Amino acid sequence: MRKERVYLNEKNFVGMTGTTSLLREQNPLTSVITPLATQYFKEGIAHNIPKRKNPDHTIMLYTNYESDYRGEYLFGIGEEVFEDRDPNWGEKIIIPKGCYLKFTTDPGPYPQIIIDAWQEIWDLEQKGDLGAERRYKVDFQLHDDRAQDFDRMIIDIFIGIKE
Repeated sequence: MRKERVYLNEKNFVGMTGTTSLLREQNPLTSVITPLATQYFKEGIAHNIPKRKNPDHTIMLYTNYESDYRGEYLFGIGEEVFEDRDPNWGEKIIIPKGCYLKFTTDPGPYPQIIIDAWQEIWDLEQKGDLGAERRYKVDFQLHDDRAQDFDRMIIDIFIGIKE
């Protein structure tokens, strides 16, 4: 997995959300992410989001952290929208401008590629080898054209860091 420090401008996100935790996600019976993602893709929710900035570039975000990655957080799945989005469609979440560590995965099968990538990030953080201090404000995954092949998916994970 490749890592680089990047600076991002603010992004406006709209999508489906649910509160979850690492513990909840480790049990298929209590998982929030899998049912939300399944519904999002199965029902073609993205096509109902008005004013999409990059159609079919799915964002999965993590925000409103209770503490760190082990506590509760808000998960969202949706897309970036233009500033003048439709105010009647869902809650808008701001991905703040600032410094991020961008992790790009090697090709791998879904969902294992995502599980392995996050585990590697958590391991780096626990060992003090992340290379920066996390903000725990908003982190997100970008699923773009490289994520279409579910057997050889490549994703980018953006971790907000303190400058």
